[in-house]
Amino acid sequence: MKILPFLIFILLFINACTESDNTEGWIDAGLFLDPPVDYRSAPFYSLNDELDTTEIIRQINGFKDGGFGGSFLHSRGGLLTEYMGTEWWEAMDAAVRTSKELGINTITSISYVKT
Repeated sequence: MKILPFLIFILLFINACTESDNTEGWIDAGLFLDPPVDYRSAPFYSLNDELDTTEIIRQINGFKDGGFGGSFLHSRGGLLTEYMGTEWWEAMDAAVRTSKELGINTITSISYVKT
């Protein structure tokens, strides 16, 4: 019987999303089904190993294709590219530039701890 309240909630939610008149504050079905970039998920993108700009661009494109609204770029233990070295900055620049071109967000997290 615990499933009954859940089913009732789902039915009410679906009904609210399909309302044509959105004057009562219900969630707009179109907005719910296709949210703007700022309301989409953004994976925690752990950057480790040797950073390859071409691969980073490919993966950022994959995030966009997968429906994500961006990514959190975070250098992690295991990073073989020199942290904050020239190649590292080139990789970060490529990630930010690609995200901007695709219209998705990039959030950087700079708290690398060498292991």
